[in-house]
Amino acid sequence: MTAPRLNFGVVFAMMLKDFTFLAWACRLRLVIGIGAGTKLDEQAKVEGRQLDQE
Repeated sequence: MTAPRLNFGVVFAMMLKDFTFLAWACRLRLVIGIGAGTKLDEQAKVEGRQLDQE
């Protein structure tokens, strides 16, 4: 799951000659993933497809 994002970060960092962008790419993808997952979870809850956990 992280391989495509890591490759993108390495290429971007090498183009700019600054490897701090490697860490930023990982953080950015994490934030985007959390946002997308939260949205899909809320949509499943509205549609009644979410499992009950006790």
